[in-house]
Amino acid sequence: MTRIIGLTIGQRAIAYPLDEVVIPRHIINDEIEYTAILISYCALCQSALAFKAEVGKQHLYFKVAGVWRRNMIMIDNQTQSLWQQATGECIYGTYKGTQLELLPGENTTWGVWQGKHPDSLFAETCFESRQGILSRKLMLKALNFVTPKVTMPGFADLSGLPQRETVFGISFNGVSKAYPLSELNTVFQFTDNFNGKDVELFYDQQANYLAAKDKENNQTLIVEKHWWLGWKEFHPNTEIWSNN
Repeated sequence: MTRIIGLTIGQRAIAYPLDEVVIPRHIINDEIEYTAILISYCALCQSALAFKAEVGKQHLYFKVAGVWRRNMIMIDNQTQSLWQQATGECIYGTYKGTQLELLPGENTTWGVWQGKHPDSLFAETCFESRQGILSRKLMLKALNFVTPKVTMPGFADLSGLPQRETVFGISFNGVSKAYPLSELNTVFQFTDNFNGKDVELFYDQQANYLAAKDKENNQTLIVEKHWWLGWKEFHPNTEIWSNN
């Protein structure tokens, strides 16, 4: 079962395999329908997020810079500004305070994605990748061994859930809410309320993915997938959904 992060831009759908392409490199710079795309992965908080890699008319090219607040920091080649992966916010440099547009990247499987997008492209090869010291298999093994044992310093109190509980996070209408994986195993479709608005949610157990939409206007909402320690760090006042 191939895990992917999938995007649709205009009429084009594309799937980026996590284990084979995204995770070993942490960052993929791409262009779809003349739109600059950033696919990012933070091993410390297990978040695969997609952003529009543009500020105004400037296309930005990103690389990994380091770690800050339990999360990966990225740097752009054009201005050497530093960006927080979890939020897409520039925290230092020319664009400080600017936020990249978060795109609705679906953390799902290739089979489920292809079922919805039969003409989807599959990003099998990264042409700009360099030969690393470790093979992809050894790199994934090392990441899986190290990251569950390392908790970097941060600002938020991590109480509420186990630090490495997988949560699906939604920020909508001024409220953030986390849906713990442990609470979703017995549900398929349900309705929740965000600050006065009804949201319909669908959990796909096969793909381990939560989808959400505003019931009033049928608008699809962006769902992020993190470990609790990564979500709580940047959403300190988040609510926690419980299936009770």
